[in-house]
Amino acid sequence: MILPGYPDHPTLSDFDASCLSKTDKASYDSFMTLDGLTDRNRKPNLVLYGPPDCGKEKFAIGLGDRMCREGKSARFIDFHHLMEVLQTHGRLPSSNTLYRILTKVECLIIDDFACMNIHDADLLDSLYVLLRTRIDDHLSPKTKKKIRATFVTTHHHLEDWPRHLIGDDFKVLQIINILYGRGTLLSIDEKAPRIEEDETTSSTPEAIR
Repeated sequence: MILPGYPDHPTLSDFDASCLSKTDKASYDSFMTLDGLTDRNRKPNLVLYGPPDCGKEKFAIGLGDRMCREGKSARFIDFHHLMEVLQTHGRLPSSNTLYRILTKVECLIIDDFACMNIHDADLLDSLYVLLRTRIDDHLSPKTKKKIRATFVTTHHHLEDWPRHLIGDDFKVLQIINILYGRGTLLSIDEKAPRIEEDETTSSTPEAIR
């Protein structure tokens, strides 16, 4: 496992769940157990959305920490570094090695997802292939006892991703559907505690309806 500054980094006890809505608190509680991640019929991915410095990274690292303490593998990478790996994959041995790790690691944490504009269609496709491979591995009968979870933190709402991941709207929607369609969206805002939402209100992003 590789997490930033392990073991001197935030754990789940450092995250204050009181900032979550009632709906998000239920999702938070389910991820806290980690039980659903090993069930191939459950959604393994997690999108943590909220403004900067609201606790997204702290919670994601805390989950990765818990998985590591239970014998799972976790890898933390920021979005800029991930793009560098995808750009040089196939050409640099170091990038090839890291790409294989990102494909197979049981918990991949991508920090600040969609924080930069991507105009390269091939780069966008490489990102899709990486995320798709992880989902395929999660669903494969050969790896049914393995977790293939991808956690991303972002301060851009999913509806805004096509403004930053440019050039192929359909590919962007496929990426959203991998992370959200096969995952859970959790909104976090420690600075402005959220009013509990009406449970009948749909939280499905407009971009994928």
